Amino acid sequence: MLRSIEECSVDGIKVESVQLLRRLVGEEIWFPVKPLTSEGLEELRGLRYEDAARESSYGDVVEVLLNHLAVVKDVYAPLLVSVPRSLVDTILAVLRTSLLLVPSSVFATIVPDISLYSHSKVVAAYAASEVLSGVKRYRLFVLDANGIQQFVSAPVKAAAASRVLRGRSLLVELALDSLVHYTLQVFGGLPLANVVVSEGGTVEVIVPDKDVEKAADAVRRVANKLSTRELGHALGFTIAYSKSFDASQGFFLHSLRGKGGFIEVLDSLSQSLAFEKARRGVRGAGVLVDEAGVEGFDSLTGEVIARDQRYKLRVDEADKEYVDAIAGADKLSTGDMVSEATHLSLVAGTLARNLVAIIGVHVYKVDGGVVEPCRECVKSLVDRLSELFCGGRGRLYGRFRLEQRDRGFGLIPFESSGSLYILLSLVDEKLYDPANIEDLRSVWAYIYYVFERGLARALEEVVGERVKVYVEVKLVNATTNFVPSREAAGLVYDGLKKLTQRLLEKGVDVAFNYMLASTYHPVKLDEGGVRLVDLDEYNLIALAKMDCDMVGEVKRLISISPSRLATLSDILNTAIAGKAYLYAVRLARKLGEKEGTLGAIPLYAGGDDVVLYGDWVHVIGLVFDVYKLIRAAVRPLALSIAVTVDRSKTPILELYGRAVALLEDYAKRVKASCVIGDPTPRIVRVDGRELLVYVAPIEMPSKDYPWPNDVASLWGLEALAKLLGYTSEKMEGFREKKTELHILLNIAAEVQKLVEKRGGLKAPLNELLRLEIAYAYIWARRGEELKKLRKLLRVDDVELGKTIPAFPDETREKGSLKEALRSLLAAKPVLDYILLATRILSR
Repeated sequence: MLRSIEECSVDGIKVESVQLLRRLVGEEIWFPVKPLTSEGLEELRGLRYEDAARESSYGDVVEVLLNHLAVVKDVYAPLLVSVPRSLVDTILAVLRTSLLLVPSSVFATIVPDISLYSHSKVVAAYAASEVLSGVKRYRLFVLDANGIQQFVSAPVKAAAASRVLRGRSLLVELALDSLVHYTLQVFGGLPLANVVVSEGGTVEVIVPDKDVEKAADAVRRVANKLSTRELGHALGFTIAYSKSFDASQGFFLHSLRGKGGFIEVLDSLSQSLAFEKARRGVRGAGVLVDEAGVEGFDSLTGEVIARDQRYKLRVDEADKEYVDAIAGADKLSTGDMVSEATHLSLVAGTLARNLVAIIGVHVYKVDGGVVEPCRECVKSLVDRLSELFCGGRGRLYGRFRLEQRDRGFGLIPFESSGSLYILLSLVDEKLYDPANIEDLRSVWAYIYYVFERGLARALEEVVGERVKVYVEVKLVNATTNFVPSREAAGLVYDGLKKLTQRLLEKGVDVAFNYMLASTYHPVKLDEGGVRLVDLDEYNLIALAKMDCDMVGEVKRLISISPSRLATLSDILNTAIAGKAYLYAVRLARKLGEKEGTLGAIPLYAGGDDVVLYGDWVHVIGLVFDVYKLIRAAVRPLALSIAVTVDRSKTPILELYGRAVALLEDYAKRVKASCVIGDPTPRIVRVDGRELLVYVAPIEMPSKDYPWPNDVASLWGLEALAKLLGYTSEKMEGFREKKTELHILLNIAAEVQKLVEKRGGLKAPLNELLRLEIAYAYIWARRGEELKKLRKLLRVDDVELGKTIPAFPDETREKGSLKEALRSLLAAKPVLDYILLATRILSR
């Protein structure tokens, strides 16, 4: 194929292309061409080519594109000639919604593996860099967050832990966003198109090759201040950049020939990042906080609280009501103290449920080409808005009623990086639905209210000749109608449009965008209204972590061009985040119709991983459901999962650490596998051979799932999730069979000891005979009850119970009692958790 392309042999290319495409048309890897509506995102999955073509609609794409561009034109009409950065960024968001699933036509592309949106973004990044700097060479600039696990999972007490977790996960995202905006400003005001890759805690930006080290030093200084002050040392950032390159190195033929190309650029970036991490680690080693600068220790996380933290919080009688609002009633007592990071986390975590919009305000002082965060401007904005919406006194959270609905308002100030994030939520039992026009109008009315009541005037007072203000209004999970239109904004449209145009004319850059975020959290209704459920209200909790397998290797293969790399990043982020976040809300709404509550919470979804936590039964169900949705969208990528279960008082950091260890040490080594709790052995038969493994399958074996078609492969995550269910209905029958479960599990435990001791069931006759006799004995004594138990062990059309053969009739059919013990060993993890669920239900 490469030779045909280099020789410009049309016939050769055609022959090779046809042969390749013939192999691919039947694979479920094709996305239909359609706009990225919230409904379309939930349904997004890989299809066979014919099915994808049948579902494609370029007409829908064009309609969404033109409708949004018409709205953008209407809002930005007075400034279309000057083309402010906000207009470019808003149009980029429109292109993301309409063109992400549209294939790009580029020279010598064999299959449509490049998104038109992603390719346009890369081209725009090159153009913007050249226009703003005057140079035609570039660097890949990376911002990498370090210590995310320790920062997010810091709570050592179950009280308010859920809010701190949710809040800190959001803080990581906002902190990176703040540093990205500062980086773009330092390089001359680059648009968001220059952010070509955003995965988890890593962001890669195309920047012009001009004064790069000077700019990197400026970003490092700001990142260090943000880390040490607002984030309390726990979360750090590493800044690095690649070797210089030009646009021609993005052409994939260079990489295919092995003559440099974009892969060399990425290699240089990896080396630079590794060097900077090592250097940063050496500089940070042994650094202690000055004792005189320590005011105390955080009551929820145990972290050091420095005296210079402006927004640390000490609980006193005057602030008790405020503290109860953000932490939960009586979660913190008078005299307790929390750090600035925990205070911000509590505010963000409280507002995370039904979060509808985030208004990001970025303020910089620009003097002679030097860009610095305007810290005093952020402080002034916080003081003003706190008085208007939160009651002043340094409070960052407020709640009030507007248009018959309770509203939550929060401030997340990052003075060190010149950013202020305003979080808006709907505080009621009803779950927000961005596809519902009434909900959407309520959100636009809230945004208009915030601007009109005081934010707009405050911004006008801050902006000046040497002070740049950039405002980004992001709607949450609204992939359409994120720019105010007459239909979406309703009665406030005219006012909102005039207000936006007034701000633009006075120098305040206002952009509109959207983001995917976790907006679900279980609640209870009490006398005070809606109350967020916390972890200490559950008997047992679980944390599940799911990762795509071999993404690094796939990125290496696909990074022959920046457009392909950007496409992979955009598709993975959108599919994984959209599936996890939107499905949780839909499932919660469905359970609510039956007066049930979803107890599992998506903590994070993006890049190539998902983290869920909450009630253990619901975590197991939700992680399997989300797995199926994501796998259908990212084929042929496989995923691995680890789930840890423990008491609700167990520190989340401990649960998270165990999940990561199980994932890396067991599941990802086998791939397409999972570990639930402690790794337990199972003997899987493959081509007549017996293999001892310490992982379980995620789903039932099939032509699309690589586990061997063996009886031991049936007892995995799918079986457990479907047998437990989201309600306790299925447990009623199992509760009546607790005695039989106990007996089977006692024998299974003895089998496990033998297998771990001998490395299999090839044990001396006396050891194996003892277990076979025990198995035969319980069937002789309790055969009828065991048969009833087996009938309960049914998943869809698969009668799992029949894999535990009855003695003596079925053991003859299966071959031997030894085979029955092998099946029982495979069933043990599932039966263990079913018995656990029946015990909790009996309390």
